[in-house]
Amino acid sequence: MKIHDIIIKNYVINKFIILVLSITMIISGFFIFFQTYQMNALINFSEKPFAFFVNLISNIDDSLKDLINEIKTSRNSVKEIEELKNELNRLRDVVVNYHNIKEENVRLLKFHEIKKNHPQTKLVYANVTGRLPLNKYRNFVIDIGANNGISVGDPVISEEGFIGVILRSGNSFSIVRTIFSHKINIGAKSLETGNLGVISGNQNLLDKSLLKLSYLRLKESVQIGNTIITSGLGGKYPKDFKIGEVEFVGYDNKETSYYAIVKPFANIRETQNVYVITDFINKNIINLD
Repeated sequence: MKIHDIIIKNYVINKFIILVLSITMIISGFFIFFQTYQMNALINFSEKPFAFFVNLISNIDDSLKDLINEIKTSRNSVKEIEELKNELNRLRDVVVNYHNIKEENVRLLKFHEIKKNHPQTKLVYANVTGRLPLNKYRNFVIDIGANNGISVGDPVISEEGFIGVILRSGNSFSIVRTIFSHKINIGAKSLETGNLGVISGNQNLLDKSLLKLSYLRLKESVQIGNTIITSGLGGKYPKDFKIGEVEFVGYDNKETSYYAIVKPFANIRETQNVYVITDFINKNIINLD
């Protein structure tokens, strides 16, 4: 039963009970009056034998008419409320659809920008569906897998920059290992100077969400503020994808070379959607130039 039917039913019952009680009280009052005054009441009553009942019936008739009118009004009001609720729900759907279309347009514009800069790169869009809270590298789950052509080792990016690689791929989902892992080593270079190095995660930098660019030959190889991008060397990762910005340059006595601390462009902790690179130019081709 719909809610407005329940409301009307309860309303009618309450009104009917009030009407019955009113009639009962009137009749009871009449008999009390009759018993108390007996003959005097009977004589007075006999002068207008039907007046009392005519008035009583008239009052009952008026009450019933009022009740019927109120029921009709209540039905109309409930119907109007239901119509307003339906209209409100429709408008909410319109707003949701508008935001979805707006987000889709933004995504397509960003996708177009990536394809413009990397025309020979094949990208597959994915949504982040879950995160692994106990994983210190902030690995996460996406909603595409082998059925979408995704393979272990495929690079993962966002519009802002490099994110990581596919660690495991099911039929309809994949787990992304982020760039904060020390198991990921990416050939990288300074966009400004062209000097090469290898960038990866570092245990001592995890809490600060920073990366380490190692094996720099000279202190001047990179400078604070330089943009670090993928070099493409080794054919494992595509070239010229943004990684981050240099925040510090120092010397590593253990590696006997200079290094740089890099802040990733991508906000990996908050990323909601990514692109998986399934194919790119010079993939798996070792390039020593």
